[in-house]
Amino acid sequence: MKKTLYILILALIFISCNHKNTPGHNIVTLNEFTTSVANFYGAFYKTQGIENNVISLDLFSEGIKLNEQGYMEGTGTNLFFSDIFLSPADTFLLQQTYEADTTAQPFTFLKGVDYEGNITGAYLLNLQENILQSFEIFPNGNFVLSYQQDSVFIDFSLQRTDQSVYHATFKGTIPYYDLSKQSHEDQQATKAHLKP
Repeated sequence: MKKTLYILILALIFISCNHKNTPGHNIVTLNEFTTSVANFYGAFYKTQGIENNVISLDLFSEGIKLNEQGYMEGTGTNLFFSDIFLSPADTFLLQQTYEADTTAQPFTFLKGVDYEGNITGAYLLNLQENILQSFEIFPNGNFVLSYQQDSVFIDFSLQRTDQSVYHATFKGTIPYYDLSKQSHEDQQATKAHLKP
């Protein structure tokens, strides 16, 4: 009896040790973003019955910069949120927790989706010497935004498709561009998020 119990305990320890190393079990990646830009689109989806305002948010790790034409250059990562929803009265990101969702309600952002290689929502691009190497989408998660003096602090906790967690932070200022007066076609071109 003691021998059977001992073998059972060893088997459980072995299984639990192996289980921790399998993909998707709370693997956390940390990345720090150093620059950012936000674009305000106003009620971008008004023709579809959604009155809430929309902002996109672009974050870049050190090593990535935008050239004069607005294209990314360098080596690093770009975290992008194509649609962050605010109430019709709000025009900029408020101190709040924002959740991945598909309801277009205030303080939510569009979940990452891959439509046969056309990605939208929340996703990460990995660049190597100006060339897109890979991307990953985030179908779930949240970020917490706060303000202290002249700086914005954002803590990202985003879930990958394999259920592992991608964690990142941002501290700095966010240049803000009001594109709400542009034509819908021009807004769509900007929202398409030009890749490198």
